[in-house]
Amino acid sequence: EAGQDPELRKMLADADGLLAAGDDDGALRAAKKITTKFPKAQAAWAIRARANCGMQDQEAARADFRRVNKPAMIRATRRACKAKGIDL
Repeated sequence: EAGQDPELRKMLADADGLLAAGDDDGALRAAKKITTKFPKAQAAWAIRARANCGMQDQEAARADFRRVNKPAMIRATRRACKAKGIDL
């Protein structure tokens, strides 16, 4: 999905970088901007879910997780959330 649009690629990289740095709030804000502009960007929904897991918001994480349907992304998101104590 991100391969098609350089702006989307950059936005996803920025949001993922925030998530990797432990800035769940910043990653969530960045991912929300992406899903507003690119609502079908599954990677952004996965970032949102992982950020919400980091902030212990299981309900929001589950809502965002439902938008992800790529098997590898589903597994990675479940793993990341489980590490934060959230079962999706």
